[in-house]
Amino acid sequence: MLRRKYTATMRHTVVLEWPSQARHALHLFCIICAGVMARNVANQEVQDAFGPQIMGKLYLAVALIAGITVAAAGWLGRNHDTRSVTRLIHFMGAVAMAAAFFVPRYLLPVLAMPQASLSWLPIANYVAMEVAFATMLLAFGMTLGASLGPREARKVAAGVGAGGIIGGLVGNLVSLGALWFGSELLYVIAGAVTLAPVFWLPATHVATDVSHSRNTQRIDLSRERTDVPALAKYGLAVAATTVLMVAATTFIDYQYRWGAHDNYAGDKKTAFFAAVGLGGGVITVLFQLGVLNRMLNKLGLFGTAVVMPVALISCSAAFGLFPTLITLVVLKVVDSGANMSLQQATGHLLLAPLAPRARAVWQGRIDGLAKRGSQAVAGLLLALFPLAPPQVLPWALVVCALWMVSIIFTRSAYVRLLTDMLGVVTADPSKLEVYDGATLRFLETELAKATPARAAVILDLFEKAGHRAPGYLLQRQIDKDPEGVGAIRVIEHLTTVADVETLIRFARADDGRHFIAAAALLALADLEPRVAQHRSRQILSESKHAEGLRATAAGIMAQDDRRALKLARELAGARDSATRLAIAQALGRSDPGDRHEIDEIIMLLACDRDTEVARAAVETLGNRPTPEACDVALKALGRRAVRGAAMRALANMGQAVVDRVAEELREQIHRPEVASTLTWILGRLGAASGVGPLVDALDSPIVSVRLNAAVALSTMHRRRPDVLLPKEKIETHYLSEIEYYSTIRDASLAALPDSPSGTLFSRALKQRGHSSLETLFRMMSLHYPEDAMQGAFVAINSREKRQQQIALELLDNILDKSVSERIAEAIGAASTGRRRQRQEPQNVLAKLTTDPDRFLASLARATLLDMGASSPEARRIAETTGEIMAQTVVNQILELQSLTLFSHSSAEDLAEVATFVTARRVPKGTVLFREGEVGDAIYLVRTGEVTMSKAGKILDNIGPGEACGIIAVLDQLPRELSATVSMESSLLVIRGDDLLQLLADRPLLMHSVFRALTAALRNQLGRGALGRKPEDWSW
Repeated sequence: MLRRKYTATMRHTVVLEWPSQARHALHLFCIICAGVMARNVANQEVQDAFGPQIMGKLYLAVALIAGITVAAAGWLGRNHDTRSVTRLIHFMGAVAMAAAFFVPRYLLPVLAMPQASLSWLPIANYVAMEVAFATMLLAFGMTLGASLGPREARKVAAGVGAGGIIGGLVGNLVSLGALWFGSELLYVIAGAVTLAPVFWLPATHVATDVSHSRNTQRIDLSRERTDVPALAKYGLAVAATTVLMVAATTFIDYQYRWGAHDNYAGDKKTAFFAAVGLGGGVITVLFQLGVLNRMLNKLGLFGTAVVMPVALISCSAAFGLFPTLITLVVLKVVDSGANMSLQQATGHLLLAPLAPRARAVWQGRIDGLAKRGSQAVAGLLLALFPLAPPQVLPWALVVCALWMVSIIFTRSAYVRLLTDMLGVVTADPSKLEVYDGATLRFLETELAKATPARAAVILDLFEKAGHRAPGYLLQRQIDKDPEGVGAIRVIEHLTTVADVETLIRFARADDGRHFIAAAALLALADLEPRVAQHRSRQILSESKHAEGLRATAAGIMAQDDRRALKLARELAGARDSATRLAIAQALGRSDPGDRHEIDEIIMLLACDRDTEVARAAVETLGNRPTPEACDVALKALGRRAVRGAAMRALANMGQAVVDRVAEELREQIHRPEVASTLTWILGRLGAASGVGPLVDALDSPIVSVRLNAAVALSTMHRRRPDVLLPKEKIETHYLSEIEYYSTIRDASLAALPDSPSGTLFSRALKQRGHSSLETLFRMMSLHYPEDAMQGAFVAINSREKRQQQIALELLDNILDKSVSERIAEAIGAASTGRRRQRQEPQNVLAKLTTDPDRFLASLARATLLDMGASSPEARRIAETTGEIMAQTVVNQILELQSLTLFSHSSAEDLAEVATFVTARRVPKGTVLFREGEVGDAIYLVRTGEVTMSKAGKILDNIGPGEACGIIAVLDQLPRELSATVSMESSLLVIRGDDLLQLLADRPLLMHSVFRALTAALRNQLGRGALGRKPEDWSW
């Protein structure tokens, strides 16, 4: 391809086209070519003058001087323009090479310095060439690093690295010419080549994504910190690996130069260095072009990095067994050839995930401190102990072995770093401390004048701080609302603070407030059962009490008194639903298993026609883990209004019902709403015997069932880490889930008709793709780090390419290579670069009309029917394959999805929500709710406008697509704002009880609603960060 786009993984997205890639390759060509020529002649001069014994001291000198120079260059790259710094480094390198040629030949003779005083020149030239080469390589890394990220760097490594390979070959070929024109001229040629990139250095600018807000850029910049603990640990691990690598290659280079000195001298030595370098270059070409990319794809980054120490150990062992010049040359060729490719590929890739600023800092630290520090230590050792090559060999073998171990540790630090880069740090929740006297007096003053709904909030504050509200204020609240929210909240407050005496007083009250007396009696049954039974006997012995209070007393005494049990049975069939509710609540306090008759009454009430009565009775079944109670609760799952209570009851029954629930799951696997509920129950039960049915549920053709099964397994694994999960069996579902996701994604890319059904069908496909991907990552989190999988899932679903690249790099280093490549291919980021071909929409729809997912199939038929005008075949398929979704249902779902609150909800869930929605036309000036009232409904604006105000001050206007009143419904606290219709509006109204029940019955709907709410909250926080005052917030 003539145009390749690569995305940066750090701050923003950039485009690296092939001309820029070629300039980077040419830049590296010049550095390597010049460095090879200059270093070859410098090596020859210093060894001819001093012999190989000086090499240890030279390593030490080069390490110290180059370390300081490289660290300084890294600092400049961090604080100044990278391109300007690189030009300066190249210019200084060219000056040093020119000086090495001209100074001893033209300047020093003019100064008439004695020949003996010029013995230092070979050493100075050697140190200058090594320092210049190291600094230019650092500059190249900074220039290239500003444009590439981990996976893109892997793709471009061979292309750009080819410039360095060719540069090494050309440099060594030119060095062979030293046999004809003399080695000194190589300095001039190297200086010219070094100076060339100054005039055409590739640009390092970063293209800014204009879709990013100012606040988003601030967040991105904050991610470039260099003091993050995970980054520091990873940087140290990379530095340790680098130290060992440099030490090993220094020992090998020492042996090689000693052998060269023993066999060659003068220009022949330069030619020998060039010939060996040429051989290394050929090995590099073959290795990089034919092997490197395959190794990176098959073995991964760290598997490839391990190859080098293994190869050096093998060649060193061969040299130890057969210590000849040939085996030494082979060792050096492998070291200079394969090592060059691997250092290019892995060295830059190891730092690729870092932000440009952090990368410059750590590149400088590694090149300036780690590499040179290791070289200094090795040089000091060899200077103190000038050993012969066979004596250095054991040291090299030990260092190579430690190098391999260090790579393994670096891999774990790499995974931790990528995980942290994808994760979100959460703050610790604040703790409420005990109030001081002034605060308590303020709360008491507010409670004295508060409405019943507002009083509930104030009592919450009292309870959180461990304080009891004054009794006279509680009595005042009961007087205001004797049979409503106020009275119930007072009893709950007294129960929370365990005020038994006040509860007894309310239970004994004889002022006709039977509602309060019954509530207090139930509270006493929890706190002081004996007191509650004594008062219940008194109530049953007196006929003056109301039927509801007598029902409560009968239920409390039923397990100890036969007459009370008989009365409870009679009242369970009363016409008044309040009486039946009192019986259900009171019998729930009895000890399970004492009387079979009580269980029968509760199971009878669990089937009551009144939803509230049935819900209260089903809740109490959780304390009665009998087969009969389990069957009643399982039956209640089919009743939408009490499904949430049945779920909690079955989850509380414990291990005794696991087998029965598992059997029910196998029978109901094709009913998504019931099967999903059963998977949640098994996950909460956490029994080992429930693992098998949950794993089997991963074979369900319905993606929502598979997702809930994966969530249940994840919950079980988190709560019960001792439960063994069948890893091999779960792993078999990876590829099938990836295949399903790939199929759904391909279908979503088809050109579907622009009709209501087509629009909804496209959205349904995207939602199923999201659910399938979440299912996959949930399964993988069972056997791989959960935080890593969670971060990778969020990143892959984001629109930020850099986050996706980091996630894929993380998966490459955790998962099996075949799985990670299939994931990359499924999301359209495969290294092969193959593009998916769009399918014909009619073929996609026809295939999905027979899908086991009934909702998706009926929607596919409705979409085909829309195509029927232009395609009789599409109409025939739609009308002959099954039920077609009604157009009115499609329109209702689309309208709900257009609202912010339900923008993330699935079409199936919204089809259920639509049955609870009431449309209303509201004239201007209508007050929807007032501050301090109970949150009993939410209002979704279709057209018009609603004004939100507090204490008469207008805070915000709610327009079409937005909702108001949701917070008070969810937290069951009084309204904080008032809502008034400011122009004639069309609203959709959902009762609060209906919404809460839907959220309890449908966990995925609850998740999507809270996701929308948190997105709105983030938006408000962003508005605040950009200067908007907090009192302007609409929530």
